[in-house]
Amino acid sequence: VTNRMYRQFVSETGHREPGGELLDMDRIKTGQGFSGISGTVGGANAWNTEGFSADDQPVAGLNYMDATAFCEWLSKKEGRAYRLPEVYEWEFACRAGTDTLFWWGDRVDVRYMNYAASRVGHPTAVGLYPPNPWGFYDMHGNVAECCEQIGRAGGVQKGGAWNYPGGLLGADVYVDMRGTFTP
Repeated sequence: VTNRMYRQFVSETGHREPGGELLDMDRIKTGQGFSGISGTVGGANAWNTEGFSADDQPVAGLNYMDATAFCEWLSKKEGRAYRLPEVYEWEFACRAGTDTLFWWGDRVDVRYMNYAASRVGHPTAVGLYPPNPWGFYDMHGNVAECCEQIGRAGGVQKGGAWNYPGGLLGADVYVDMRGTFTP
């Protein structure tokens, strides 16, 4: 979902603007799980922060409730049913018929995704990186996608983001919405 689309949603519904801290995941030590944060980027409102606010960039700073509210709004607006994908649906679309961690193989690669090693420092325009063989853009990196998972109220995030280190990426890795990394 681009900032342009989300701005229309906020304008038409009065829903809150996206917020939250922009964590510098490149500085987070992983090892035996989430061990702490040593810094943040920007402030509490990604949507109005330089590098995060362009119309063609993916919206950042959403939570599960924001994502489901957007799906409900879009469903009514277009007369079609939109919802968050289940984790297995996201993984199937992400892999695009492969059995590797990424559609191009098992190693992270700055040519195919925006993540911490790319050193961009913020999300890039949707579609800047090549799509997977099924035509899906940014399934890895850029911003994480909210997904449903049975037994995890509040959903999980898949795909990693512009600030995730390589070890927290791949089709099998997710972050539950409470902040727990699970490879």
